[in-house]
Amino acid sequence: MLEAIAAIEAGHEAPPPMASDPRIRLRGPAGKRIARSTGSTTQPEVLRKIDSAEGMPGLTDSLFWQDVRLFDAHEAHGISGEPGTVVAQCDGALARATVEGAVWIGHVRSVAPKSLKLAATKIFASEAAHLPHRPGCGYGPIEYREHCEVAGCNSTSTTAP
Repeated sequence: MLEAIAAIEAGHEAPPPMASDPRIRLRGPAGKRIARSTGSTTQPEVLRKIDSAEGMPGLTDSLFWQDVRLFDAHEAHGISGEPGTVVAQCDGALARATVEGAVWIGHVRSVAPKSLKLAATKIFASEAAHLPHRPGCGYGPIEYREHCEVAGCNSTSTTAP
């Protein structure tokens, strides 16, 4: 370890990443992608893969030919299409078809460093504009109620961002 620190301090070139060694198998989210090209990924498999990488860094895959990390997925009832294609939108989420249905993908983040995790339709606004809107996906706006406890204030309001 001391040799590595000394090499870094001396400005030597970094060694090649160990992942290039065929004897090393990647584990965790880095080695997972949705198998879109084979058309064999089922809805439970997609949900399981996204859930397994939900915290950080998210499941790496591509939407609209752009590499992103996927978050916040759940089953899309009554939606189907060509496996791997994005087929609908609803309240910030995109529906991606699987072999036996579809899944809603609520949030995505670019693989670029320091990128933000945003609603999928915000990242892909121009692409989502051409997709059909399917109500009832479960991603509606967050609502809350305020009740005034101050003397003389009897109003109640509901706010949605």
